[in-house]
Amino acid sequence: MAQYNLIIQTAFIGDLVLTIPLMKNLKRLYPDNPLVLLCRSGLGDFFLDKKLVDEVFEVGKKPATNWAGVRKDLGKRKFKFVVSPHQSFRTAWFVSRLKAEKKIGYKKWWNSFAFDLRIFRPMNLPEVLRQMALIRHLDGAIDQELNRSEDLNWADPANSPAVPYLFSLQFEADIKNREKIIYLSPGSEWPTKRWREDGFVKIGKYYRAKGYFVAVTGTSAEKELNAKISSQIDGARDFTGKTTITELYEKFRKGTLLITNDNGASHIASCAGLPVIAVFGPTMTSFGYRPWIDKARIAQADVSCRPCSAHGTEKCPLGTHECMKKVSSEHIVQKADELGVFT
Repeated sequence: MAQYNLIIQTAFIGDLVLTIPLMKNLKRLYPDNPLVLLCRSGLGDFFLDKKLVDEVFEVGKKPATNWAGVRKDLGKRKFKFVVSPHQSFRTAWFVSRLKAEKKIGYKKWWNSFAFDLRIFRPMNLPEVLRQMALIRHLDGAIDQELNRSEDLNWADPANSPAVPYLFSLQFEADIKNREKIIYLSPGSEWPTKRWREDGFVKIGKYYRAKGYFVAVTGTSAEKELNAKISSQIDGARDFTGKTTITELYEKFRKGTLLITNDNGASHIASCAGLPVIAVFGPTMTSFGYRPWIDKARIAQADVSCRPCSAHGTEKCPLGTHECMKKVSSEHIVQKADELGVFT
């Protein structure tokens, strides 16, 4: 019986989507070794639906659920490679209980008990390339592409090189005849990463007047926010909390443009081939989490207090939120026009 390979990424959906190139390349290199994914509860079906992995195990994070049962099930298997982009102590302890030829993770001063091969995490690279560094020793093509990428500036999609095919999030060909739909994703896990409500309303009205349909999307936790926005845009559709990840992906494949905050929707759109305008406020693209697609632009304000946080916060530390207030709807329109997606 073939040995399995295992990827462990129990972070949010955006981080998990950025693991797609790692999935694709492990399947390319080891087609006879079924690929198993361990992820956060509720996120795995998309990766099974799209055949990016062969099997999924899910665990809860807050509260922690099902870890013991999954450890028991996976502990019965023999893995060829266990690869973990996730860096928590709980994940390391979990890995230490598994049987594998090689356990690969990022190097921490404390995690030698869990991993046989610990890789320096190259923070100068985007997150996708950081993850690919975990398996660069397995394939000359990956190693060569990473060597080429190390001295390049990836922070601004408008001025960076094209996303290498080997590391692309996309796994299906683009749809040629897209529908005239502008998607808006106003939410974020962190309030300070949300662009202004009135900004999304104004931009939605602008594109409705141009003859485009407007659709608002987000998680169930964002229903109140998105309902306030969609109700002010004549004819807007509100899909908030009404789609699975697979369904949202399929909608994005047919759309014209996504206007979003720095959130998971930007990464789902990137793997769907949907052009993206992403508004960055307290965070910076240099952190490694820009939309990983060539047809993307970043809308941001030049204020001295940026960045103030690695992930965003509940409240602006200065009480001004200037990083978002100074991003105008006109700036968004300008960035969208640069993409050349309108007919």
